[in-house]
Amino acid sequence: MSLPFIEADWRLFRKRLPDWQEAYMERLVRAYIAKLTGPGKASEKFWWLEKRIRQDRRNTGVVAEMRRSVMETNIISLLREKVITLDDLEGFSPELRERMARMMSWLYPEDDPDEDGPEQDEPEEDGPDEDESDEDAWSNNIRRIEDLLNQLLEACGADPGGSEEDRSDGVSEEE
Repeated sequence: MSLPFIEADWRLFRKRLPDWQEAYMERLVRAYIAKLTGPGKASEKFWWLEKRIRQDRRNTGVVAEMRRSVMETNIISLLREKVITLDDLEGFSPELRERMARMMSWLYPEDDPDEDGPEQDEPEEDGPDEDESDEDAWSNNIRRIEDLLNQLLEACGADPGGSEEDRSDGVSEEE
C-alpha cells in the first residue's frame, strides 16, 4: 500500500538532499582544515584525518542509498547526524514531518531535534563504547531505526518489506 504523499515527498527529498549533503560536507571540510592548521605533529594530524574521513564517509550526510523504501530512514539519519533539523523538512507533507518528529523522540528521547545543539564545526572525536566498534554501533542504530519504521508501516497497514516499485535506481522514473 502506498501512502498518497510519498511521491511528492520523494521528489522533494531527491531535490533537497544534494544541497543538504554539500552543506554538511562543507562543515566537515572546515573542521578538517581547522584541525590540520592547528598545533600538533603532522603524523598525528594525518592519522586523525584518515580516521575521520573513514568515519564521516559512512554518514548519510555524505552518501545516501537512494530508494523510496529507505527515504524515511535516510531522513532520520540526517536528523540524527545534525545534517538537517526538523525545520529543514518545511515543504514536506505534514504527515511525514509528524512521523519524523515522533520517530526522533522515540529513538533519541534525550535529544531535541529542533534544537541546533552544539555547533558541529569540529567532528566528534569521541569513539564508541569500548565494547562496541563504530561499525557495530552504526549497524545497530540502523537496525533499530528499520525495526521502528517497519512497526510504523505495519501500524499504517503498509507493506514493511516494500516492493520493487518502491526502489529507484536514480536513472529513470515512471510517470
